[in-house]
Amino acid sequence: DTAATGDGGLNATLGGSGTLTVHGTMTWTNGTMNGGGTTVIADGGTLAISGGNGKSIGPRTIENQGTVTLVGGNVSALSYGATFNNATNAVLDFQGDASWLRPYGGTAILDNSGTVQKSGGAGTSTLAFTLNNDGTVTAQSGTLSLSGSGDSHGSFGALPTATLEFAGNPITLESNATVNAPSGTVRFSGSPNVALNGTFTAGKTLISGGTVSFNGVAATGDGVLNATLGGSGTFTVNGTMTWTNGTMTGGGTT
Repeated sequence: DTAATGDGGLNATLGGSGTLTVHGTMTWTNGTMNGGGTTVIADGGTLAISGGNGKSIGPRTIENQGTVTLVGGNVSALSYGATFNNATNAVLDFQGDASWLRPYGGTAILDNSGTVQKSGGAGTSTLAFTLNNDGTVTAQSGTLSLSGSGDSHGSFGALPTATLEFAGNPITLESNATVNAPSGTVRFSGSPNVALNGTFTAGKTLISGGTVSFNGVAATGDGVLNATLGGSGTFTVNGTMTWTNGTMTGGGTT
């Protein structure tokens, strides 16, 4: 079955196995999306997630063809599974320091063909879903932490005042994926296992945990190495790299 609305508000449970399409603005301030169905944010539509209350999803799919904004209140995937499809030209915008979390295990996937960005908040927003990025992911403000796994062919970036953090295991950026943060900071922390097979440019590179394998052409201004720098490619330091702990390995060149 299918259902549609212009505007709306969600402060309880939205369920069912059918499809609900939002053509206007739906404000999600509390509650759950579940039932195994699909919530479609149509082209020109908006899902505005706000308020201090936590929200949850699963099992359900969000199909975003418009804009999803997250201002306040974390969204947690339930163990039954959650999928977020961000279509070409669609935007998922972290406008504050709230997060998309996966605290209960299970499958939680974000397939991005559009734009994922953190445009507001000086703190950290965590994206714990498995991220398969074929579009653009950009930290514009604060820290955007990618703590899930993923296999990506798209672009990643960070503006001068922002940090893009890779904290998942495993994360693979294929040969056509790029990290372009010439004046921003890219941090690898926790226990990540990250393979960067495309080009990598950062104003500052912080490797404080796990193993980071640069298998393509990579360059940084400044940096800190406190874990394992590996890979078969070339990693060029144009500023100052401080090596306090860890290993350089992999057969490549620094």
